[in-house]
Amino acid sequence: MFGLPRLRRLLTDQYPDGAPPIAHLLDGLARFTGPAWEPEDDVTLVSLQRCPQPAPMTDPKEDGSDHATWRTLAAWSVASEPGNERLTMERVAEVVRGLNLPPKRVERLKTAVAEATLNAMEHGNRFQPHLPVDITVQASHDALAIRIKDCGGGPSGGAAEMPDIEAKLAGRQSPRGWGLFLIEQMVDETRVSADDHEHTLELIMRLGGDADAG
Repeated sequence: MFGLPRLRRLLTDQYPDGAPPIAHLLDGLARFTGPAWEPEDDVTLVSLQRCPQPAPMTDPKEDGSDHATWRTLAAWSVASEPGNERLTMERVAEVVRGLNLPPKRVERLKTAVAEATLNAMEHGNRFQPHLPVDITVQASHDALAIRIKDCGGGPSGGAAEMPDIEAKLAGRQSPRGWGLFLIEQMVDETRVSADDHEHTLELIMRLGGDADAG
């Protein structure tokens, strides 16, 4: 197998500054396989561009500037029952319709919202229907924020661990743990907070500019 370690080396030690990453990876794949190679499946490459982070979210009461003024578009609660994650993602898509997000960005947002809501119902509320998951959708002039809160409480944890397929197959990494990593790839920023009574995941997506061109 080409393998993740070889991929990392191509993008670090051997990667020339300024070269197109897709072309560089294809060259590396061609050297690895040789001219007689016939693929058994599709080859998919994704190029990522690091963009500036949006300004920190600030409660309007704390800062009167336009940039920090967030308006609540909708707020509701759902019972912790399987299937409500799909209802939640569709409602979020409807709420943000007027923000003119490109369709691909909306689909990414829906994926993140559904996964985050399912995690809140399963890991936070243990699928106890009487425990709600609270969803709040807010927007400023340049960003969108969705807060998903459950009744889990406890430590807020840290950044999602980078899933490593080879490590998972070898038993060095838990077979679980893809959820938060997936969510982080779908939006521009995630923020996690918790106290003894509740856990909140905040999904932030920028509005306008090149970030929404795809």
